[in-house]
Amino acid sequence: MPLKSPFFKLLILTLFLFPGRVYADIPYQLVYLKNYSAPDGLPSSRVNYLMQDSRGFIWLATDKGVSRFDGQHFKNFTSADGLENNECFRIAEDNYHRIFFYCNNYRVCYYENGLIHKLNSSQKVIVLPFANFFFNRYNELCVNYRLSTKVYHFEELKSERHA
Repeated sequence: MPLKSPFFKLLILTLFLFPGRVYADIPYQLVYLKNYSAPDGLPSSRVNYLMQDSRGFIWLATDKGVSRFDGQHFKNFTSADGLENNECFRIAEDNYHRIFFYCNNYRVCYYENGLIHKLNSSQKVIVLPFANFFFNRYNELCVNYRLSTKVYHFEELKSERHA
């Protein structure tokens, strides 16, 4: 079929103008998105970071605390609950399913068994904007910077119960 035939031009024009008709047998998928904010239970509408843990909870670091979302309700944590500082920037989960928070005062604390625990270490953790904050397979806290990686060892996290 020559490319200049009127039939070919009409076919191409039809495919470009009505592409949905070509895939008419494929059902369209509707996506429902819900927007959550402070009136829904978040401590603040400013979210610095979010992650989903291995148990399915969604954790949100805000400028007024940390929230855990179970799909229905928010559970909020602040410095009154043990956070080092209400403004949190990063969240990471270690190999023992503990959730770690990097707070505004260069300190790290973690959530385990319903409570937030402070690390007794005097070691400050520096996480620059856009740095990655995670645990490696040896359960060491790693911070990836643009050109380097810093590994932090917290001996108090290596108890017999977790070894």
